[in-house]
Amino acid sequence: NASSTFRPEPCGTDACKSIPTSNCSSNMCTYEGTINSKLGGHTLGIVATDTFAIGTATASLGFGCVVASGIDTMGGPSGLIGLGRAPSSLVSQMNITKFSYCLTPHDSGKNSRLLLGSSAKLAGGGNSTTTPFVKTSPGDDMSQYYPIQLDGIKAGDAAIALPPSGNTVLVQTLAPMSFLVDSAYQALKKEVTKAVGAAPT
Repeated sequence: NASSTFRPEPCGTDACKSIPTSNCSSNMCTYEGTINSKLGGHTLGIVATDTFAIGTATASLGFGCVVASGIDTMGGPSGLIGLGRAPSSLVSQMNITKFSYCLTPHDSGKNSRLLLGSSAKLAGGGNSTTTPFVKTSPGDDMSQYYPIQLDGIKAGDAAIALPPSGNTVLVQTLAPMSFLVDSAYQALKKEVTKAVGAAPT
């Protein structure tokens, strides 16, 4: 409300049309959708642009100004930053090919860090390793995510069998859990139950 550079996106513009869940009301582009169906992240708001200051850089960026949300705000945060490869994400709009972050617990009183562009350096010397992304094509559903090849899962010394179609995983921070296809989950559950020596509760 205090921003002099906030601009609601009018209906009919390319930016409005690019939002799959956009609607129009009084020549204002709005959206409604679910961020993550498994977490119940229903949100609605106004499609807009504003000038953002990130570090020493400023940029006019499109974003969704949330007016109602069912997303658990985890004790304070009032929004989400998209770091995926979709056209509307922060890194895509800023044409950033490299980023890194260190997320601290929300109740620790410490700031998290987000490094964009050249400041996002891989550290750790000889202990650092990298994993290539699975190649995707522009129209592929996976092209907006960061898919990697899963080589395997081990529980102690036991290797968990993966189905032929279950060896690509998506790296993301929105969901604080991992999802496995059922056959891999059941095999992992069996090995963990054996190691713990008790039935799961």
